[in-house]
Amino acid sequence: MSAVIIDGFTYNFGLSRPRNSDRSYQYVLSRLLIGSLSFRFSDRNVLQKIDHSKMPSAPQLLPPGKAFSKFMSDYMLAGDSAKFIGVTSADNRAFFQDVLSEFSNYFYHSSRGGNTSAFVFIYRILERCSYSVPLLYTALARDFVGTFNSLKDQLSEEKMGELGLFKKFINEGKFIDAAILDSEFTIKFSSSYDLEENYISVINKNFGSKCQMIDIAGRQFTVKFRDVIELLIVVRNRFFHFGTGAGKNNIRSVSVINSDEFFSALNKVFASFMAVVVLKIISHHYRYILY
Repeated sequence: MSAVIIDGFTYNFGLSRPRNSDRSYQYVLSRLLIGSLSFRFSDRNVLQKIDHSKMPSAPQLLPPGKAFSKFMSDYMLAGDSAKFIGVTSADNRAFFQDVLSEFSNYFYHSSRGGNTSAFVFIYRILERCSYSVPLLYTALARDFVGTFNSLKDQLSEEKMGELGLFKKFINEGKFIDAAILDSEFTIKFSSSYDLEENYISVINKNFGSKCQMIDIAGRQFTVKFRDVIELLIVVRNRFFHFGTGAGKNNIRSVSVINSDEFFSALNKVFASFMAVVVLKIISHHYRYILY
């Protein structure tokens, strides 16, 4: 049988699947994020064919087995799928199960055009990773003195919070190298309502100072990989909060007349960012074990 059911999602591995692959959430998650897995949820079949292991993400053109082998090679993971499954099956199951479920929900809602709902699941992934990923990275580092000092520095600032810790951890340039951190995403808005200026104006008003480029007339802006966390948090805070007492410039519905269109452009970048983070922590956490 090439399909398995995990938390209500039926994942289809194609013509065949490796033995015991259903026991490794890391394997299923990796296959999902590199675009070599389809699934069924509720009344919908979802074919996820984007390879998020690349920067920028691109359509997955390889057969499933070759796609996973290339992922392992590109991310410096030794062995084959059988060894990967054997090593990962019993490790950090709750964390990777949660991330798999959240990404699956993201892809499901995206496939049906529910991009506002899909954004919620991306933000949930960010929150699930914000404390766990720095700890998973530090736990297997080979220079414990250096990692202790680094973690101590990250935790030393009062009132930083988990998201603040995660931003500082990412920007150190150790977990993800500087070349990737300084790479750029260009996001362009389109709208059937001819109100794209409102969408780009929302970004300019709330995030313009952090953009590498913002073109109001062209309805597009550019943001560095390292600043995607901040953009994600700003959009979440300004859109999903609407109180007036704190004096924040929260996003009005008249400025984002179709929230699914607005989030459609942003979500692709948010998902790509979080997928790279998750695939990087998988590769780092198991790289030395697999050798």
